[in-house]
Amino acid sequence: MNTKQIAIRDCIECVRGKSSVNGNPRYIFTFDDNTTVKTEANAGWVYGLSSCHSYENKRITFKYVIRKGKQIMTDFILIDEESEND
Repeated sequence: MNTKQIAIRDCIECVRGKSSVNGNPRYIFTFDDNTTVKTEANAGWVYGLSSCHSYENKRITFKYVIRKGKQIMTDFILIDEESEND
């Protein structure tokens, strides 16, 4: 069973990844502990994300699940309010 976890980390990089086979965008977030988290394929919620640079050097809260033994996938990501004031 894949149980979702919640984490709070500092984002050091956000890039737009390769689009899904249906043409939907994917994003890849790298955090200060070298964890890489990807958005799920064909996730409609990614259209509501801000541009990548707005996540970099910010404290981020995200939900994640580990898929296929390694890939860490998210279906929720949020910039912490305190981080926005920096």
